[in-house]
Amino acid sequence: MAVHYPSFKQLQYLVALVRTGHFGQAAELCFVTQSTMSASIAELESLLGVQLVERINKRNIIIKAEAKRLAADAEQLLALADRWLGSADPTQRPIAALKVGLIPTIAPFLLPRLLPAVHRQTSPLRLENSEKTSSELVQAVTSGALDVGILALPFDTETLQVMPLFDDRFYVALPRGHSLAPATSLSAADLLGHKLLLLEKSHCLSGHTLQVCQLSTDNEVAGSSLFTLMQLVANNQGITLVPQLAVAALNALDSGLVFIEFREPGRHREVALVVRTSWANQAGVMQLAGLIRELISGPEADQGPR
Repeated sequence: MAVHYPSFKQLQYLVALVRTGHFGQAAELCFVTQSTMSASIAELESLLGVQLVERINKRNIIIKAEAKRLAADAEQLLALADRWLGSADPTQRPIAALKVGLIPTIAPFLLPRLLPAVHRQTSPLRLENSEKTSSELVQAVTSGALDVGILALPFDTETLQVMPLFDDRFYVALPRGHSLAPATSLSAADLLGHKLLLLEKSHCLSGHTLQVCQLSTDNEVAGSSLFTLMQLVANNQGITLVPQLAVAALNALDSGLVFIEFREPGRHREVALVVRTSWANQAGVMQLAGLIRELISGPEADQGPR
């Protein structure tokens, strides 16, 4: 059997009637005629199967205790509706969080800057973030487990929509006493003959590094994270390439490292956002993309070591 619920207008009329105790005043409060108010309350009584108002005569009524109880509940429902619809205060409108995945060579360096900026936004934006490898991220966004992914290109993003965010230039990380440390910039040719440390193959940065340096994978040493590679470099186990996004945070470790710009044109990775074309919250995605671009290009964007 179908259930029939009161309308929000009926709830509004009930609340107004209980507050004023008079059909005429309640009608004025709701900008309707008294006959409309009376008829609506009568329909509500019929729907609920309970008397809400005892009509003594045309001028006098008695608000029943049941009406007062129901009006209190109705006020809560109307307040909740105001929150959902934003009619009371748009800033209090409940919004679903964007589920965002980031690769490990982006997450620890972008999130500390991004999350405070998100909290400062006047337009509602909430994020639930997690770290995943590029392949895990693409699979999660495709399946709907994530709404948005932030990764580095080139990488096979399959059928996902790609929104470029910024170019992330490479720097060479060296121990301070290294023979290349005095240089102001370096090229791929300068790195020949030096031991290049790489992340494990599950990290796309490893492939990007080899592509940039035009090297094979022979005799290269693997590390599990950029922070691990920095420790190996600081202990004279070799050199490595790091993206500009990470340089400031790694340089702050003060572990005896220097970071020198990789000067050759086109030697960068492209950081991009991926999303399903069918995802409904495109406005939130565009807001997030715009905020990231603003952070990277803004006055505090320089992540270089100088």
